[in-house]
Amino acid sequence: YDPRHIEAHFQQGLFAEQFADYATAVREFIEVKRLMPEYKDIDHKLAQALQEEEEKCHNEIENNPKNSTAYLTLADLYYEAGRLDLAAQLCEEVLVIDPKNIPARTNLGVIYASVSKYIKAIVEYKKALLVDSNNQTVLDNLHIAYRLGLQHYRGSVEQDPQNIRAWDSLIVIHKERGDFIAMIETYEEKMQEFKNDKKQLRSFEEFGKSYLAHALAAMRRDSQEVYQVGLAYWGMGEDSSAEKVFQIIVDNHPKDLRALYLLCRMLLRGYASAEAL
Repeated sequence: YDPRHIEAHFQQGLFAEQFADYATAVREFIEVKRLMPEYKDIDHKLAQALQEEEEKCHNEIENNPKNSTAYLTLADLYYEAGRLDLAAQLCEEVLVIDPKNIPARTNLGVIYASVSKYIKAIVEYKKALLVDSNNQTVLDNLHIAYRLGLQHYRGSVEQDPQNIRAWDSLIVIHKERGDFIAMIETYEEKMQEFKNDKKQLRSFEEFGKSYLAHALAAMRRDSQEVYQVGLAYWGMGEDSSAEKVFQIIVDNHPKDLRALYLLCRMLLRGYASAEAL
């Protein structure tokens, strides 16, 4: 980095302070601290500017308790300053006032994602999409959370195959993505690690039953979702029933690659490798 750039940020911060633009001052001082943590008196200047902006925002909130802009401005600064608990708290306060506030919901998701709480982030992004299903910023953040969450939890189970929470988190993310094949395959991977654990085996069976109910409901809504019934039988360990479902789909739609793939998986599980090939 060029030291002149650091000095420029610092001077910009001082300039912003002169006009009581403490939000800009905080951002400039944060950038200075990021580039050179030992820069002269930067911690004091940052704390001072942040305190001034806190007082300014709190006064605005006191005068107008429903002023979400003041909450979100301060939450943004807290986030940039690394005070994530305070940032999250302010976003939650906005959502109490206005549950449909997309910036607050999205920012809360970003905060969760930044501390590897990807499922909580996904939940917040999906709530935001209930308000505006075409919001591109939220959609982009959601896809990033999916990708980073899968990477994070896959890394966790590779380091510790007995990490049940990480396995379950992978399954949840696949389900939220609507990737039901990956969901079942991951559940099956998990059960290979816990095949002697009766509690987990019962959990697998209950999962299959629950998913079967979901799949049958989906089938009633949309005949193209029949394959989910087969996936549910697979999840219950009833391979022969799953095979029959996928065979019915293939008989009626010979070019359905998804059904063909799943039928081959069932045949291989039943040791009918020649037929699968």
